[in-house]
Amino acid sequence: MSKETRWRRSTPMAAASLRASAGVCAGTPRHVVLRTSWVYSPHGKNFVKTILRLAGERDRLTVVADQRGCPTAAHDIARACLDIAMRCASEPERAPYGVYHFAGAGDATWFEFASTIVELAADRLGRKPPVVPIRTVDFPTPAVRATDTRLDCTAAARELGVRPRPWREALAETIDCFLTNKDTP
Repeated sequence: MSKETRWRRSTPMAAASLRASAGVCAGTPRHVVLRTSWVYSPHGKNFVKTILRLAGERDRLTVVADQRGCPTAAHDIARACLDIAMRCASEPERAPYGVYHFAGAGDATWFEFASTIVELAADRLGRKPPVVPIRTVDFPTPAVRATDTRLDCTAAARELGVRPRPWREALAETIDCFLTNKDTP
């Protein structure tokens, strides 16, 4: 099914992702599935916008520090999808079809991600509440969360030519777009 993926069925979301990817793979040999994680943008509901709102409202933020992943800008995913589609359309017989990972370069815990969001936005928010690390068990949610959702994007870079940007760089751009009401480049 994949050139690089070891599927984990540790959570209902992971199992749903596996079923969806398997369905695409079974439906056509000419497919590219990008698996990603921790997606954010200046639009819609997401972690970055929630942290920015809470940083403006609260004197202190508590954020889980024992779950690790790769923050990924939606704009970067869109750009990668367009580049991949153009490549597959230009050489459909030779395109490297399959399942790949694409996520922001580097990794972080939710705590590190939140701390960086607050740091990058502090001047424009006019405040910088402390971000305090907590354990997953101290922040109960209805959904079971995997502790490690990091993705190795080596195959996507090598075979598809899409290289993710460092997540901090993409995050700074996203925060700038959101706080100044600009569109992403």
